[in-house]
Amino acid sequence: MTQAELLALADQVLLKNNKPQPIVLTRAKGCEVWDVAGTRFLDMTAGIAVCGLGHAHPVFTERVQAQLARLVHISNLYYNEQQILAAKTIVDHSFA
Repeated sequence: MTQAELLALADQVLLKNNKPQPIVLTRAKGCEVWDVAGTRFLDMTAGIAVCGLGHAHPVFTERVQAQLARLVHISNLYYNEQQILAAKTIVDHSFA
């Protein structure tokens, strides 16, 4: 679909609780993003604070892929190794 077609469809099916820019992004790498037409932009929002390492950082991507192959989500009714080790790291590096 073209960007115009996608924006028209978005207007029909998405909630209007904010006003996104009229750009449909399709991929990202580092600090750059591309729209469906192939236009490259500098990402000045860093995913609104969730992409501090940039988009598609190779180490982060590799570790996420490895984790997805093992365990995506588990209820908090059970423990998991990553939860325990992450908590230890936070405690070790804070005033907890």
